[in-house]
Amino acid sequence: MLCLSGCSLFKTYDVSRNLSDSSKKICLSSEGKGRLVVGNRKYIFGYDSGLDEKHANWKLALNFPLQKSEIFELDWSEDGKVIFKSSIDDRLLRENRNINPASLEFFTKSIGQLIQDSLSLKKVGESKAPKFVWKKTKKNLTATDQSKKFKAIFKNMVGDKYFGLMQISYKDGKKNQYRMDLVLKECF
Repeated sequence: MLCLSGCSLFKTYDVSRNLSDSSKKICLSSEGKGRLVVGNRKYIFGYDSGLDEKHANWKLALNFPLQKSEIFELDWSEDGKVIFKSSIDDRLLRENRNINPASLEFFTKSIGQLIQDSLSLKKVGESKAPKFVWKKTKKNLTATDQSKKFKAIFKNMVGDKYFGLMQISYKDGKKNQYRMDLVLKECF
């Protein structure tokens, strides 16, 4: 009896066969813990994120231990063009002198395009051409750009409601790594 009730805690949920339904499990307004890797540096943080579809923007507040919070904002309200505003980009460039600012910009703008793409997929019957190639497996949803250098993996379904882990990564031509992992604690 103990094993039967204890084993139910480890139930895993499958991704829907329908791409639109699966994309609805991507939670863009949430809180949790995260890790950012830029070059050889790792940054650990708590976060709060919020999506404002009406005004076409997404904000991520990065709460670093014993430091002030940093803001990461993506805005695509002007004809779908992604504008990145951040209080952390100068810090990242200062602490990672070997990375190319254009690569960091590509990574952040690709996150904005990823969000736009996932929002258009959520709308059933939307005929917009996706910027990413989306694939489903039994447990994951993956988006890859045309160059296959930028990738997002959504996995670890929480109670068949939303993906509990988002892994977003990019490797530039010099093999510098840019990666953001978001572990969702709560989806709003």
